[in-house]
Amino acid sequence: MNPKGMESPSRVDKGKATDPEREAMEILVKENMKRMEQEKWDAFISSKNANMVLDRQFVRDNLLFTSEENQPPLGGRLGTAEPRGSQAKQTDVLMIEAGSRDSKGDSSSRDLTGPERRAPAHKGVGSKAFPSIIRDLRQEYEASFLFLLETHVSGSRGKQIRDRMGFDSSFVVEAMGHSGGIWCLWDSLVWNVDVVEHDRQYVHLKVSGNNSSTWLLTAVYGSPQRGPRRALWNSLESYANTVNLPWCLLGDFNAMLHNHEKRGGGINSSQGACKEFQECISNCGLIDLGYSGWPFTWKRGELAERLDRGLSNLDWQIAFPEASVKHLPMLKSDHSPICLQLSNSMIQNRGRRPFRFLASWITHPEFGKLVDTSWNVKNSWDEGQWDVRKLQEVLPEDIVKRIVGISPPSPWKEADYLAWSSSPDGQFSIKSAYQNLMESQITTNRIFRLVWMWQGPERVKTFLWLVAHNAILTNAERRRRHLTMDGTCPRCQHHDESTIHVLRDCPYATSIWKRLIPPKGINSFFNTNLNDWLSLNLASNSSWACLFGVAVSSLWFFRNKLVFNSELVDITAATFQIQARAQEFRKVMEKNLNPRNTQASSDCLIGWSRPEGDCVKLNVDGSWFAHQSNAACGGVFRDSTGRFLKGYSGNLGNCSIMHAELWAVVHGLTIAAANGYMNLIVESDSAAAINFIEHGCSPAHHCAPLVQDIRNLSARLQQTSWKHALREANTVADHLAKKGQDLPLGLHLFDKAPPDIGYAILCDCIGTLRVRGT
Repeated sequence: MNPKGMESPSRVDKGKATDPEREAMEILVKENMKRMEQEKWDAFISSKNANMVLDRQFVRDNLLFTSEENQPPLGGRLGTAEPRGSQAKQTDVLMIEAGSRDSKGDSSSRDLTGPERRAPAHKGVGSKAFPSIIRDLRQEYEASFLFLLETHVSGSRGKQIRDRMGFDSSFVVEAMGHSGGIWCLWDSLVWNVDVVEHDRQYVHLKVSGNNSSTWLLTAVYGSPQRGPRRALWNSLESYANTVNLPWCLLGDFNAMLHNHEKRGGGINSSQGACKEFQECISNCGLIDLGYSGWPFTWKRGELAERLDRGLSNLDWQIAFPEASVKHLPMLKSDHSPICLQLSNSMIQNRGRRPFRFLASWITHPEFGKLVDTSWNVKNSWDEGQWDVRKLQEVLPEDIVKRIVGISPPSPWKEADYLAWSSSPDGQFSIKSAYQNLMESQITTNRIFRLVWMWQGPERVKTFLWLVAHNAILTNAERRRRHLTMDGTCPRCQHHDESTIHVLRDCPYATSIWKRLIPPKGINSFFNTNLNDWLSLNLASNSSWACLFGVAVSSLWFFRNKLVFNSELVDITAATFQIQARAQEFRKVMEKNLNPRNTQASSDCLIGWSRPEGDCVKLNVDGSWFAHQSNAACGGVFRDSTGRFLKGYSGNLGNCSIMHAELWAVVHGLTIAAANGYMNLIVESDSAAAINFIEHGCSPAHHCAPLVQDIRNLSARLQQTSWKHALREANTVADHLAKKGQDLPLGLHLFDKAPPDIGYAILCDCIGTLRVRGT
């Protein structure tokens, strides 16, 4: 019973469920809210397309520095009045992708005309972790200038983010909604900066300080749309006509200079090299600064392109002759950060305290994860090579020699694979496991090894194994097994037929042996037991060991013919048959061991051939000295006239000869890219190395990282061809490879031909022919 005026709950619920007016009102409200959200979204898209049709680009940081509270007006001084050269830092320019694209269209042409999806607020610069990434990069490379492109954020939110990056000066081209935006941040203790001109796609800066004269620096963000990008090319050409100072440009041009700067996807007029970009660079008198690292700066799936680069005029390259561009590993983006280093000076270790390990750290639950993360940081290699000096400070020399022969880790290489160390290809096999066990054990039975190494037919080798174990079924053995009552010899009928009797002591066998053995060995031949008799004769020279094995098996064969067929073979005929069979077996074995026709080889003349046209030929070779357990490599560059261009020798430490052959190619391709040898012919006298390069190898193979390095390096060149050369045509590279054995660990370059290879170069230049096999 409910109190007065109160309805039961079931009645109220029933009224709600059956009220059609209430349900209709809820449906109407929901439909209106959906329509309002759609109209709001359509208005945003229309406004965005009306203002600019820039596709969402990734944020790049090109120079690492701090933001400022108030942005100065255009043309104002941004920084201190005087450069502080005494406080100059390592001047690196970094370009980093701050966010990832949501659109899934092909980015080769970067001409996207469809509707765009709005980038989430947590992407790009707006990510919580992004300021800490910038600070870590600044500390790692000691950079003092930063460009951030396509920042996705603006206004007060952008200022908050810039304040967290640790720079004290900045100039900002604000983003339009969620697209566009260029942030220039720098350290005023190092740089004095004037903003000369700016636009949605570029910012021209006049910089000075850091012990350098005044020069121009431009941050570029090319529009993904072809129309606005044409305006960028025209603006750069107009600005170039007024430039009278060293000028450097760095950024995302959203265009490729060459078709080989793309991997995967198709190549057509809209997705290959941009002719307008090529014409702009030519008209402006600019030069590509090149790069080190992975050949591409943007990757999505199987498609990779080089869209980001550094350019400069000739005056800037003269002012900064040691400048270099690095493609850094991708950080939470499908774009690679770009680092412009103005000098090659080593970064000093300033006041770091020595590391001390505390045992209590092991009890922390995150200890293992922290160790894994810390050890993944590259501390012992630089520029793709091991830091030998640092390794030698903490490790024994023999360990260092084994490490430097391994290809250094790289974020662009494939993941590590488990490999079987006892086989050349890294694959497990029963044969390799057995050989590994045999090498690790000391065989006490010398006869077994002698029988195993005996050169002859497997059928005879099996019989010798039975003889060594006294396991052939003579009459004495048959009597021991209760197979017969009579154990006497079927020939002489005077002695038991044991193994040593039937094969040596029987008068029939003794007569045959006296006709076969040399006169000096008769006395000792008949005075030993079975084991010593086998050991002495199987360990003799290969000719007698072969004859001995054939004679032993033939004597047992003649005995069986007598027992089973009652056929008696004459002693003279038996001796002749044994000698004939042994001679035939020796001929077969010698043919298998020496398959090459030395007579035909001696008639062949070999010489080095010159490359044609503007091609450069690289001859490479590797060497291995077993007594030193050391490998080395060498190579030489020559043009179509046979003129020496560059040479190198490298001490590789303790690695295999195949590693040495491939290391020679890796060093050669690196030098070729640095010196602009774009059309290259690579010759090696290792057919196996050429086969690996052309056809690849298993990921578990020990040489797989080097093969991957070669393919990445060859992608930097316009054309690379691989040829196998005979050793007689590769003498200069052979001399340089052997020269590396006497040099310190590492690579050694020769701008002039060393005197010890001068004669070999002269012989190749005048076309001297060498006899094959000499």
